[in-house]
Amino acid sequence: MAPLDSHLDDQCPASDLEQAVLQRLGVEEGWTSKHEKPSFMLTAHHEAMQRTRLHLVEGGRWLLASTNGAIVVYDLIKPQEKGQMVVPPPAGSTGRRITSNLSVDILRDAPSLTFNVAIAQDDLEPDDPDDEYVWTHFWRFTMQGHGISAKLQATFLNSFRTIGDMMAVNAVCLGGSLYARAMEYLYEGSCVEVYSWEDSGVHLHLKAVFPHAHQCDYIRLLPNNRVLILAEAHIDLYGIPAFETVPSSTNGYRGSKIASCNSLILPGTKFFRGAISPLLFEQQDQCKFTCSTNEGIFVVTISPSFSSACMIRAFKSHEEVVITDVVIGIRRVYIRHYAQAELWSYDIDQPTISTKASPPKSTSRQFITDDCPSNLTPVMDESSGRVAMAGSNSSLAVFYYSLFDRVRSI
Repeated sequence: MAPLDSHLDDQCPASDLEQAVLQRLGVEEGWTSKHEKPSFMLTAHHEAMQRTRLHLVEGGRWLLASTNGAIVVYDLIKPQEKGQMVVPPPAGSTGRRITSNLSVDILRDAPSLTFNVAIAQDDLEPDDPDDEYVWTHFWRFTMQGHGISAKLQATFLNSFRTIGDMMAVNAVCLGGSLYARAMEYLYEGSCVEVYSWEDSGVHLHLKAVFPHAHQCDYIRLLPNNRVLILAEAHIDLYGIPAFETVPSSTNGYRGSKIASCNSLILPGTKFFRGAISPLLFEQQDQCKFTCSTNEGIFVVTISPSFSSACMIRAFKSHEEVVITDVVIGIRRVYIRHYAQAELWSYDIDQPTISTKASPPKSTSRQFITDDCPSNLTPVMDESSGRVAMAGSNSSLAVFYYSLFDRVRSI
């Protein structure tokens, strides 16, 4: 389904327009209802969920599931249909080459839904220990057609490989012509790599690299050539250094140490999984977002010259122990406690730059999920009221929280 602020063109049938309006009207009521229990909209067979990465495309219609470098697309307005493999496994790919990260960048200026996808594919246990590598594949998805008959088509854009003594790809972000990732090397430690992905290939990379003291949890690309890093309750804003052409075989190249433009330390010792909202840009060089550590949920504003954090919810000591995920949107928070989950709404007034921000009002309700595995991070779309997660080790599940969709699925 299209995002809340998107334009519905004249080519959509009247029935599709009616469906979109009814769904959008039902979302808010479904989120705030104190009595409705969530219902499964979809339970689909999907092998190797423990090695699958999910992404719910903005608008909530298209669910991407990537395993071993391939992408299967589920159309959530047609739950009776099986997922369609839109991106095949790369040539020579085996079950050992897992999808470690999936990053999506929506092209806002395109006439129809269009987005780029970066698939990070690891092979960190090769036959030859000196041949550890990470492949990154780039594809462009375009929605063809209109209404219920629409389909996603994918076009290959580029691939490149990194060879070295890598331990993990901790976080990634795709934005425009740049692709950022936080790497953990065996001997060199942690660093941040920002690639010009269109200009990088199998043999040469055009990238900017700098070391980072902490193991990164989240990385986000910002306008004006900056990058935001969240690690161990630390928030750091950096300017991206100059790009260099580096051979892909240069093991553990970490660049030169640089100073951050601004930093902020939140209460707590770690960030939860899924615990950063989309970024909002209020003024030039200033962004605002919501994030969560094991101490609570915070609204953060940061720029090169200013930073502030306001706690909008504190976690009790027993909550910290049982929380597995905190998935944050611009207005909604989905908190999972193993077999329980909580939907939490928050509202932030038009912000003003102040050292003391007033906590927003919030409402919440409790419900019990099905016995879904807790080892994979759920994904959420606010405009459609949907949450997707692993339903078991061989299936995925999509919950509807929109009242209209719940009635429609019965």
